[in-house]
Amino acid sequence: MLSDDYISPIRKFNIQLLALLCLTIAPAWAETCSIKFDNGTELQVPYTTNLDRQQKGLSGRKDVGAGLLMVFEKPAVRGVWMKDTPVALDAAFIAMNGGINSIQAMQPNTTTSHYAFTPSVAILETPATWLKRQNITVKNKIISSSCFSITAQQP
Repeated sequence: MLSDDYISPIRKFNIQLLALLCLTIAPAWAETCSIKFDNGTELQVPYTTNLDRQQKGLSGRKDVGAGLLMVFEKPAVRGVWMKDTPVALDAAFIAMNGGINSIQAMQPNTTTSHYAFTPSVAILETPATWLKRQNITVKNKIISSSCFSITAQQP
């Protein structure tokens, strides 16, 4: 009789295969950020602070869901592009005070860099025209966030 600690090679393979499948289909970011804009719009969006995940962004995804919020440790001039991203997106560059520095419309599968030339602490990528449909412009601000701090003044 086998002990309870014994796992047959086939069962072990099945367990490993299941673990691999779970890793493959799991989102690259599991955490969600709640953000609220000054016009009352609220959004639940996946976010990442991981540089590798930020560099990959939403590339390769046909369904981008609500989008992606990339949160950075320190404000800086930042850029994004659409290499291997098959759907159009908008990028909102967010200042430390929650203000939107710039909104850039980005076309699929391009290597054009999109920048806000003022320091940003986060970049919100959303499906194309979502921001416009929510009446969010560069005049708006994020007034609360569960994943990054908003300061009263820009340094």
